[in-house]
Amino acid sequence: MLKKDSVKLSLCNASYLERSSEGAETTILMVHGNSLSKETFLPQLESDRFDGYRLIAVDLPGHGDSKANSGSDASMFSLKGMADFLSEFAKKVIDEEIVLAGHSLGGHLCIQAASKIQNVKGFFLIGTPPLTTTEMSVPPFNDHPAMGLLFKDELDEDELEVLANSMHNGSSKTAKMIKEAVRKTDSSLRSTLGQSVASGDFKDELDELGNIGVSPALVLGEKDELIHPGYVKKIAESTGWQNKLHVVPAAGHTVQLEAPEAVNSLLAEYMSFIDSKGN
Repeated sequence: MLKKDSVKLSLCNASYLERSSEGAETTILMVHGNSLSKETFLPQLESDRFDGYRLIAVDLPGHGDSKANSGSDASMFSLKGMADFLSEFAKKVIDEEIVLAGHSLGGHLCIQAASKIQNVKGFFLIGTPPLTTTEMSVPPFNDHPAMGLLFKDELDEDELEVLANSMHNGSSKTAKMIKEAVRKTDSSLRSTLGQSVASGDFKDELDELGNIGVSPALVLGEKDELIHPGYVKKIAESTGWQNKLHVVPAAGHTVQLEAPEAVNSLLAEYMSFIDSKGN
């Protein structure tokens, strides 16, 4: 049964959805993207493909229902601040082995936080191009008008429409969910996050994945307007699970909402791979 819960952390009261399974040895911790929410993983939380696992989807600070504690400052909205939030949340709520499933920004945070989280067994990364200081032949992100809006605090209705439309490929239901989540996001979050990204204050994510030593599943929608497929493909072919980029046909950036059966099938297959490594 799916339940909503919360836990008080250092800087934020963290809200999360959980589906427990008696005797589960592994938790799949799902982390949403910039200005989205835990509800973007409802198709995974509600799928019977993951019976036998504990499933958790958490709202990042300033997103959804995760509200700042009294006296907290904007630093919790930086990449480092949100990664620290994620590692603290995992330490407080999860005792089992963990597979980190992140979408977009959530995938970056999974990598940034992983070295401080015990028992990480794998990464399932959706629409996340692992960032590196190594020179690559193509950029990780496309030159798209929505990229700037992801780091702008106040959005008018036209801008909100541009941002929402960049994240899906023609799904009105998905567009509605995205707009609701963006409206609910803390008004100062996006600029603080943007400043931390621009400062370069983050770990080389290819190095982090190499140090942890597990093959990440790299998943991308065929119609993703924000991520450069060539960049992720090159990384996937050298370090990814099955040495390939897993492309979901006809889906945009929010693949887990637009093509849930395809994503659930890939995640279930990846979990079987992870489980087999433990035997």
